[in-house]
Amino acid sequence: MGAIETAATRSSAGPQKVIILADGAKSIWGIAEEYFPGATEIVDLYHAREHLAKVAKLLYGVNTPQSQERLAARRDELDEGNVEAVIAALSGSRLGDSAKLKKKCKRRLNTSAAMARMRYAEFRSQGLFVGSGVVEAGWKTIFS
Repeated sequence: MGAIETAATRSSAGPQKVIILADGAKSIWGIAEEYFPGATEIVDLYHAREHLAKVAKLLYGVNTPQSQERLAARRDELDEGNVEAVIAALSGSRLGDSAKLKKKCKRRLNTSAAMARMRYAEFRSQGLFVGSGVVEAGWKTIFS
């Protein structure tokens, strides 16, 4: 919380626009809402892709053509911010042994807050980052 508190008190004029870019952890969004109500919240695209890749591997096997094809389609939909299409595709796939992971993934995606945080095409059109890698690299450079 130190970084969030520091950012919140850094400027008396306040920032013109506050962006919270983080993984999907519930606790992060609670802290963000507490310190930065009304901020633009973005789920890190690459974390979301990781979850989709896990589901694809469980549903269709590791590095199978079907897994790669389906994962590529879901990535394209996610990149476009079309979370509804990703949810629909997950809903239509067989459950098998991956029911728990699939349900977890759908639950994370299937909230209005999550959907609002995954409008990647819209965020990019505003010139915003959708991946936290740049920020994480900066922290590692400064604090390592």
